[in-house]
Amino acid sequence: MRDPEIIRNQAQGCPIHVIMERSTSKTMDCYVEFRSIDAAKRAINRHEHQILSGRHPRIGNRQVYLEISEQNELLRDLFSKAKCVAWQNGVPSLVHNRDPFSSGFKALFTDEEMVGLVRHAENPQRVSFSLRSHSAYLKF
Repeated sequence: MRDPEIIRNQAQGCPIHVIMERSTSKTMDCYVEFRSIDAAKRAINRHEHQILSGRHPRIGNRQVYLEISEQNELLRDLFSKAKCVAWQNGVPSLVHNRDPFSSGFKALFTDEEMVGLVRHAENPQRVSFSLRSHSAYLKF
């Protein structure tokens, strides 16, 4: 995009979230945070215009498809291992466990994810953590 209207990195948080398949570490979906829903719609329109003109956007050899999403969908993907949690306006709420074979809610993070978090904390030059705000999301 020539004029991306994504939130500013560092000032409002990291605007790009790449979801990886846990077992294979392959990249799956990617969420991009925009300043507003209108900015996300403009990005969709530019994307559709490129497709109609015969220049389908690609990342590597993969074609890129865009759709507007919301923060709750991003949080479900980020915390996919959290059981019995529903996301409402970006806030988690516990849901009664009706599955007799499920242990129910234990945590938002697994032990493995906590180890990874500690490794990032020990090497802060590898990643930046900051507070983030949100307005609109594009999933591709």
